[in-house]
Amino acid sequence: MRVGVRVETAWTIGQQLEYVREAERLGFDIAWVEGNAFKSEPFSTAGYLAAQTSRIELGVAIAAVYMMHPVLIASAAATLDDLTGGRFIMGLGCSSVLATDRLGLDTRPLQWMREGLACVRALLAGGPASYEGEVFSLRNVSVTRAKRPLPLFVAAEGPKMQELAGELGDGWIIATAGDGYNQASIRAVEAGLAKSGRARASFRSVAYTRLWTLESPSEELPMLRPVTSRLLARISPAAWKHMGIEGETARRIAGDPGAAPESLIRELIFTGDREAVARRARELAAQGFDELVLESSAVTQLPMDTQYQHYSEMMRRFGEQVLPELR
Repeated sequence: MRVGVRVETAWTIGQQLEYVREAERLGFDIAWVEGNAFKSEPFSTAGYLAAQTSRIELGVAIAAVYMMHPVLIASAAATLDDLTGGRFIMGLGCSSVLATDRLGLDTRPLQWMREGLACVRALLAGGPASYEGEVFSLRNVSVTRAKRPLPLFVAAEGPKMQELAGELGDGWIIATAGDGYNQASIRAVEAGLAKSGRARASFRSVAYTRLWTLESPSEELPMLRPVTSRLLARISPAAWKHMGIEGETARRIAGDPGAAPESLIRELIFTGDREAVARRARELAAQGFDELVLESSAVTQLPMDTQYQHYSEMMRRFGEQVLPELR
């Protein structure tokens, strides 16, 4: 199983570099730079990190097709793949409803993703590329050509987008949310793979998972409960259903930082000692995930410097204590 880390772009650029260098030293496979349009711009960040590292792969997760034209995505991706010496992976997504609502954007995620992915792939293959869709059009457009078939991953939470990821993507990215949801998501991706006639081995499934503590979770409940409430608020209703949580109950827990039960904490966050965390990672591999990514979720109760120090320590301890077992 491959193991990576997520890079929080609200950290300072110095902190991000220190984090990725340490991940490379510890033997992690990839660092996914957060692609949040409201934080530091991820492509510049990934280029800077590439110049300061030598082995670890770098990805951007995600470039939102609602906010970036495929020409810009393709040009940035080809440039970064060149800068990294072929260590780059491009993640595409539709951003979140929270973002699209605030910006007043058209929300037809399946259509935007299908067309955006097709355009980016055609542009990376070399021009001139032409495409005529409902959302995007290309008329004999050329950009910097990628030097290799550049992997394009799709971030997908709902079943229709997951099926599209399996049909058209080289991989997909998901924030895990309990065994029922994870397994249903894998089935949706496999339906997309079957639709395109591709083998499962040609595709990579990336599981974002929160890691908060390698100690007894009971000692961290005052912090874990509000973190879990915030995570639940960001999870799709489709995930609530597969987790066996009624919508009203989910909204109540999401709105009350102290209401999350310990069972839900264990579903959404890796907690416990080295053996417990390694066991959870192996369970994800058994479900069909090829890559585990340690997610550094923002914690509104803590200053950003404190969050960075906490996640750096957890990443170091995971790398030293758990990563060797997963190898």
